[in-house]
This record gives sequence, C-alpha cells and structure tokens, in this order.
Amino acid sequence: MNIVIADDESLIRASLVSMISEMGASWHVAGEAATGEELVALVAAELPDIAIVDIRMPVMDGLTAIQRGKECSPLTKWLILSGFSDFEYAQKAVKLGASEYLLKPVDPRELESSLYRIYQDHAESERMLNRQFEYNLFSMIHELTAPDVERGSGDSLFYQGHFQGMVFYIDSCCPASRLADLQRELGSVLRDELGKHFTCGMRVAIVSLPGGELSVIGAWDAAKNAGHKDRLAHCFQSLIENLAQFQSKQSAVTAFLTGECSGFLSLVDELKQLQSCASLRPLYGIRRMWSARELSSLTETDFAVLGRLLILLAQHFNDKLYVNYHKTVDELEALLNKIQLRDHHVQAIRDFLGAALSASVSSPLSRQKLAGELRQFGEQTLLRMTGTEPGGGDLVERAIAYIEKHYMEDIGIGQIAGELNVTPNYLSSLFHKKTGCTFVKYLTRLRMYKAKELLAETGLQVQQVAEKVGYYSSRHFTKLFKDTNGVYPSDFKKNLGNHTG
Repeated sequence: MNIVIADDESLIRASLVSMISEMGASWHVAGEAATGEELVALVAAELPDIAIVDIRMPVMDGLTAIQRGKECSPLTKWLILSGFSDFEYAQKAVKLGASEYLLKPVDPRELESSLYRIYQDHAESERMLNRQFEYNLFSMIHELTAPDVERGSGDSLFYQGHFQGMVFYIDSCCPASRLADLQRELGSVLRDELGKHFTCGMRVAIVSLPGGELSVIGAWDAAKNAGHKDRLAHCFQSLIENLAQFQSKQSAVTAFLTGECSGFLSLVDELKQLQSCASLRPLYGIRRMWSARELSSLTETDFAVLGRLLILLAQHFNDKLYVNYHKTVDELEALLNKIQLRDHHVQAIRDFLGAALSASVSSPLSRQKLAGELRQFGEQTLLRMTGTEPGGGDLVERAIAYIEKHYMEDIGIGQIAGELNVTPNYLSSLFHKKTGCTFVKYLTRLRMYKAKELLAETGLQVQQVAEKVGYYSSRHFTKLFKDTNGVYPSDFKKNLGNHTG
C-alpha cells in the first residue's frame, strides 16, 4: 500500500515516515510534500492508496488540497492531522470524504490503528470495483452486453483505458475430467498470484474467452498513472513463473501476451490476433510465453495452417473421433509436401504431440515420415480406445440437462466437458451447431428466464433473485436483465403488480 505524507514541518514528516517503517506492514511511503500544491502534484503522480495531510499548510491548506487531489485520484483515502484549535476544519475534512483524523502530536499506536482501518475499507472497496470490472469484461467479451464504449464518458476505463492481456492454452492428453480439474487449478493459482500484485487504480480480471481459454486482462488509465503498465508487466512475469507446476509429460501450458492497446475494442482485435498466433505453438514451442509481436508475421503462412491442423488432430484424438483424425492426417500430409520443415520445427512438433496426444509419440519424428507415423499411431491407439464415437446430439442433450440442473452454480463449458468426457472445444462446437448459440449465451438466457419466473411468482428482492440464478453481483445481474429483457428487474416486477391490480 502506497502512502504520501504532507506537512510543512520536516521533523513531523520524518517522524511519520519512521513510525510507518516500524509498523512491519507492507506499506511504502511513496513521497513527501511540504505544501498543499506539492501534495496535489504528488497525488497526481503517485495515485497513492492513502494520503496523510496536515490541515494547515502554507500556500494551499489541506482542505483545498484534498478537494483538488480527489479530482485526479478519486480512490485515494485521506487521513487528516490537526491540532485542538483546528477541530472545525477537521469536521469539514470529514465531510469532504476524509476517512480519519488524528490530533497532533501523533501517537504511533493511533496512527497504526487508523491506517489499518483505512486499509481494510480501501481494500474491500478496490476488490468490489475489480469484481465489477471482471463481470463487465466477461459480459462484453461474450457479447452478452453491448460494449459501452462508443458513448462512453471521458473517464470511462473501457472507453479510454489501456489494456493488455495474457491468454493461456493447455495442451494435454489427460482424460477430459482431469483437464477440467487442471483448468480450475490454473485459474485458482492465477487468482492467488494476482492478489499479491493488486494495486490502487489498476484493474485485473481473469476471464474465460469464447474458446474456453483462460485469460488475465489488465486495464489502467495511462493519463493518470503510466506506472501501472510496469506493475502489470511484473505481475505477468510472476504468473509465468507459476506455470512450472503445470508442465509435465502429459500436459503443457503456453502463454501468449497481447500488445498494449487503447480501449476495449482494440483489446478485442488484439485477442483475435493472439488466437491466430497461438496456432503456431506446435511448430515454434510450447511451455513458454510468446508475445503477439514475435509471431504475428507468420499468422497468414502455411506454417499457421499446419499448426491449426496439428491442434485439430490432437482434439480429434482426445475426443476419440477416428474418422476425423485420419481425415486431418490426410490434410497434414498434403500440406507437408508443400512446405519445408526445419529441425527446430520437427523438435517443437515432437514436444507438442508428446503432450497433446501421448508420451508414446515423443520418439524422434522425421519430416518425411511424420504423416505416416501419425496415421499408424491413430490406427494402433484409437481403435483400442473405443469402438464407438461420441454421439453429437446425445452429448448436447446431456449438456443441456446438466445446465438446467446446475444453472444457479458457477459452471463453465470446461467443467461440463469434463463431466461428459470430451474436450471443451468439441463440446462447444457441437453445442453451437445444435442450439445456434454459444454455451455462455444459452446459460445467460436460461438464467434470465428463471429470474423472470422468480420475480413473477415470489416476493424475493432483486438481490435474492440474482443469487438464486447464479449471480453474486446484483448490479451485474440488473445490467444483464435489462439488456436481455429491455426493462430493469425492479420495473419488471412493478409492471406485473400493476397488471394484476
């Protein structure tokens, strides 16, 4: 937690710095100011979590400094220092939004207690704002709500914020149920690590993308604090270091990093570009991080086509689709006759197939015999696995039955695919083909239908209805309900009452 101190007496500033350093908490004094004007400039530069401010300073007093500081850093909390004669000023400061005030001379124990109270309130407020950002981001990416960026005000993060994202791809020959567990474990580790890097003013979200991949997306206002870009880079590096625990012979996690982009719509374009880059991982390497800049020039080449075929081959194998697997091998063979693979491509392909199909494919593969060896591997392995292929219609019906039973829970396509023992990509494709919409949209429509039933037939409040259908933010639920039904849930309930009356 970053703290700035403003007092015209250098000895008092030094004393406060000393007290804070001895508290043992992970608090950092980011700067000091001797006047109100210096404080406003310091707050604008640092966007501190807390500002400790003397009520009386030369040039500009503490009250005026707070008013101006709130304009450039609305999330900063204010702790006022005053003498007995300044009690009336302290009351005015509280009305302006100051969280606490202390009398001089400052008692170290009272200062520590005040800082802890402010920290707890501030941390909870920041967590709530970040959760709301995550909900909104998920809804916009999955097109549940329209991006509110065209008509966004000048201070809207989605309108003028800077974004950067990292997407994680899991290649594994583990059973589908284990793959679902693996994705949940990865999400848990990512969220724990993000908590260590949480800072005032920056938003960070974990969002599953339409293809089922996990992503971590950060956003910040570059005009107010360019330093958040460096903090996010440090956070991403820590996430990469935590991926080692998920790398094994049977699974590999590869991360792809977008460039910095301005506004939500640019982020969407970057994520689409990243998806094209991700198809190159079978030829250029898994179990590492790639930036979009490193691979973007290759996304329109035959190498990208070959990469997509290798990924598709692994999906068919894991879904036990014997015919589809061999059709893809035929396509691979035709393409391999057109392009020249280098040794590092062959090595990368071997590593990819070892993780995505099975360790038994990790024996040396030659360029000339790659298609033949894959065809032979399919003959020997797929026929032993099962004599029948999963029924598409039956799978979708079972998925819908699962959704109707668990719609009020936090469920995803990966979890359901694990229950049905197929890969998320395969189930997602079948689901969209049969229902005409994505899994997320289907789930949202079902929840909105159930919400209307509860609003019409029970006396539950909007917050209670939201929780009953799987939403823990009534604000998020209200926005989705309005976008889906054209009316707010409270008005929907009121209109029902008018009709029955």
